[in-house]
Amino acid sequence: METNWSFKCMRCGNDYSERYDPKGPMTERSCPACRSNSVRPIEDLEKETAGG
Repeated sequence: METNWSFKCMRCGNDYSERYDPKGPMTERSCPACRSNSVRPIEDLEKETAGG
């Protein structure tokens, strides 16, 4: 089920919201500020920094 999720760009640090289904197919995203494709859901970033 798609809902709005918060994303963060690893290149420029931009935070933004976008529709996302964590159980759906993997899709490539690009940052609306710098067009980088190094974008991660913020929930995933929190897991990475917590070591799990």
